[in-house]
Amino acid sequence: MRAFNLLILTLLCGTIHAQFIAPYNPDSNADSAIGSADLIDLLATFGYEFLPPTIELEGEDIMAVIVGLTEQVAALQNQVEQLENAQITQDSIIALTWLRNLRQTQLSGVSMVDFDLSQVDFSHANLQGAQLMNSSLDNAIFDSANLQGVNLTNADMDATILLNADLTGAVMTNAYLAYSIMEGADLSGTDLSSCILVYANMTCLRGCPSALPSNYICQSDPDCSEPDRYRILEID
Repeated sequence: MRAFNLLILTLLCGTIHAQFIAPYNPDSNADSAIGSADLIDLLATFGYEFLPPTIELEGEDIMAVIVGLTEQVAALQNQVEQLENAQITQDSIIALTWLRNLRQTQLSGVSMVDFDLSQVDFSHANLQGAQLMNSSLDNAIFDSANLQGVNLTNADMDATILLNADLTGAVMTNAYLAYSIMEGADLSGTDLSSCILVYANMTCLRGCPSALPSNYICQSDPDCSEPDRYRILEID
């Protein structure tokens, strides 16, 4: 639709600044009236095969113009997408988190190292592959967030809410997860062996981590209403 609108605008501008050659004009003598002289010119060609000339704009085939405009629009759209996906700076993150609301935000691959993100609401946000090392995430909310492959090394996640979050393949070396709520989270392929898990709620999990501290085990959760769910328990 954008390409079509741009084309229409270009053609409208072309009527003023460019020479537009139509395939057939019944006003053959260009006197702004279709009269007998125009009819005589038409009769002179009566019975012959009609082969209209190519429509041109500034001497260029109109189809080539359309293709060129379409390619230009596609290139501009690609530039816009690249800018939208560009790495978010620390200043912009501070501005975004001023009200502590980043729900449903696209933050895949973003770098937020050593940030204070405590109490920020990341519910349903996409943080796949994000770099959150050494950041404070106390009481942050990651309800149903995509945290696949996120780097949470040394992150302070005291009482962080990770309900139904996807943490598959996350790097959580030395992460502090005391009192965190991970009910319904997917921890498949996640190494929690060096994490602090004191009083963490780790029930109804969709997948067990690849490694746990020596005093914790992952087993089927008989208390979860969903099938094939797991829980992590501290053992003596």
